Amino acid sequence: MDDYLLSNRYILPAYQMVMETFTAQGGDAKLLEPVLGVAPAYLEAELAQMRADYGEIAGYFREGLGLGDATVPGLRTRLLTTP
Repeated sequence: MDDYLLSNRYILPAYQMVMETFTAQGGDAKLLEPVLGVAPAYLEAELAQMRADYGEIAGYFREGLGLGDATVPGLRTRLLTTP
């Protein structure tokens, strides 16, 4: 969850010009944050749906993403290991 929420630190600043333009045209930049950013509820909802559809993350990798069992360890290493 902490890594997921870090997305706001890096994604929202990339949209700063969009937010400024929206504000300059009378919009409220706070309205864009739920669309451009992330929130704990978003990930919680996705994980709940994944469990409902596939039972567990291994099922999601196999059935949802079509990944073979040999692919998952390498993916795990690339996504969970920091350089």
